[in-house]
Amino acid sequence: MVNDWGFELNNIRVPVTFWHGESDTNVPLQWAELMTENIDGAILVKYPNEGHLLIFKHSKGIFMDLRPNIVN
Repeated sequence: MVNDWGFELNNIRVPVTFWHGESDTNVPLQWAELMTENIDGAILVKYPNEGHLLIFKHSKGIFMDLRPNIVN
């Protein structure tokens, strides 16, 4: 996960949203902020007092955010 990904973040041209717990001790919030800053149009949704596994508590809201991007 920390190796070169083979592309630059600023070359990404698809919609990107990051959902990140501000209390995540596995992946620093600064990484999500850095990626958001380097991907044109990216969105960062922060969850105060949430950690790395916020998906279990906030899955409904996250999936609802994704739904408009799903093509039938």
